[in-house]
Amino acid sequence: MTRRWLFGTSLAALPVFVFAVTAPGLAGAQPQQPPPPAVAAPPIAQPQPPPPPPPAVAAPERPMRFILTGGTVVIGTRVGEDAEFFTINTSTGLVRVRKSDIASMDYNVTSGAAPVVQQPQQPIVSTPVPAYTYARPRKPGRGLLVAGTIVFSISYGLTVFAATVASVDNPDAFLLLLPVAGPIVYGASSDDVEGEAFALLFNLSVVQGAGLLMLIIGASKGSSSSNESQTAAAPNELDLGGGASVRVDPVLVAGVQGLAFSGRF
Repeated sequence: MTRRWLFGTSLAALPVFVFAVTAPGLAGAQPQQPPPPAVAAPPIAQPQPPPPPPPAVAAPERPMRFILTGGTVVIGTRVGEDAEFFTINTSTGLVRVRKSDIASMDYNVTSGAAPVVQQPQQPIVSTPVPAYTYARPRKPGRGLLVAGTIVFSISYGLTVFAATVASVDNPDAFLLLLPVAGPIVYGASSDDVEGEAFALLFNLSVVQGAGLLMLIIGASKGSSSSNESQTAAAPNELDLGGGASVRVDPVLVAGVQGLAFSGRF
């Protein structure tokens, strides 16, 4: 009986004890502040790649000398090229030079001199001096000269032959050897010549005289015509007479232009 009471006493006193223990805890409890927000950790810096090296600065192109096949010399700086041309910067501007026209190129230029383009020298053009040639002289009296020679030769030849035959019987026949007048003189002095024989001798004299006259006229005309042609062939020559003359010729040579005077005395 005693055990039950103790158990009952204990159960009755337990609520009081629990309340007494928990009540001070509630009375002394204070309101709690919320915790501060967590600060994020700074990000870890990643290693950066090294910077690229600076681009290499190309050395400036040196002035060059370009010698062309035609002799022209171009001095300047080569600034570009393609499959067919070089582009050269000269003091007068950009010049395009065909590669096939370049005979040689080098750096043999004066140091510090401005690049220039040397212009090719202009060839000296000289006008040839006209040559005065004598025209072939025309001989209008050539026909008379030939005809007179033939006529006189035949007639005089026949007379000489007749004189040779007649001289066997008549020594006066040698008078026939005189040109032109010989047959007439022989016919007038000989007693054996009469009628038709005298007429024949007279005709021989006439034919000889006609041939000799044509020969003389033809020769004189040919000579005068030759002199006239020679004078007309040189209009720049002045005849002073007596074999003296003065001639004027133009002179056109490299760097000299004028007149040249020449004389003949």
